[in-house]
Amino acid sequence: VLLFYSCNTHVKNDAVQRSLGKKVEAVSNNIWVLHQDQENVYWFGSNGEGIFSYNGQTIIQYTVEDGLPSNQIRGIQSDEKGNLFIETPLGLCKFDGKKIHSIEVSSESAQWETKPTDLWFNFDGNQNAAYRFDGEKLTKLKFPTFDLDETYDREFQPTSFSLYGMYSHTKDDHGGVWFGTLCAGVFYINQYGSKWICEPELTVLEDGRIPGIRSVLKDKNGAFWFSHLKHRYQLDAQWYDGNFQYVKVENPYSKEIKLPYYLSALNDKSNDEIWFVSYDEGVWNFDGNEYKMYKLVHDGEQVNTMAIMQDHNNTIIVSSQHHGLFTFNGSSFEKWNLAN
Repeated sequence: VLLFYSCNTHVKNDAVQRSLGKKVEAVSNNIWVLHQDQENVYWFGSNGEGIFSYNGQTIIQYTVEDGLPSNQIRGIQSDEKGNLFIETPLGLCKFDGKKIHSIEVSSESAQWETKPTDLWFNFDGNQNAAYRFDGEKLTKLKFPTFDLDETYDREFQPTSFSLYGMYSHTKDDHGGVWFGTLCAGVFYINQYGSKWICEPELTVLEDGRIPGIRSVLKDKNGAFWFSHLKHRYQLDAQWYDGNFQYVKVENPYSKEIKLPYYLSALNDKSNDEIWFVSYDEGVWNFDGNEYKMYKLVHDGEQVNTMAIMQDHNNTIIVSSQHHGLFTFNGSSFEKWNLAN
């Protein structure tokens, strides 16, 4: 089981009054989160060394000394105003370009609803809840629970992590939001209601492994992929009007894949293909008919991939747990050495 969340005891509650960040010579080799903002600045979230920005010339590192709740970065998002939201296991903060401000969870009760400008967070993925930031308040929303044993026809054993822990989320084009969880499946909500998608591949596997739904992706044909390569889910034509029905379609996935689950995925904007990173099984590409695998090796060592993104120039970038960043040159992945 690949569980990538952990804790950090260093906490700083709000912005400091000095100049933020420090210029460094290189980005951490342990990058878990990738993001590019509206100004074309890259942001790289590490697992223990804070967050790094790169504007094409200079690398700046920000840590708890600058106001981050933790040096372990679990998510990076931008809002319409260009503010950067940095998610950590110990809390959420907003960077407005000048200061880093902590965002506390509101004590007010809240109802499930979705708006186009909402931002969603999970912090450490170990709670039966999603967090919604509406531009003013950060509220905690608990997932509706159900009888997991009866639904999946198996007995769920207690674990140190919440079975409903939120591992991923994505918005669709119709105002709805999809949430991937550890064991409960995929939860969907829009203005017409909500739906749990509960399938055997979305929970504890027969051999006891718990992959977790770490990525939700909609392909060019409107079908959804839930963190695994064997199936996709084709929605009913009236799904977005509240008729929550779907058909599970089997993919012609490669038998080379030992564990057909991935951590991160993207739709290639330049050629309508899908890319997946699968930790210790390299990077996979799906052109609609077949899969192709790219093994990443650096200095004779296997590269464990963590996240993938396509920048504004359509360059595909992959991050890794111990070997830094890689870019796709059209035929293979090569090390991206950022240095001042």
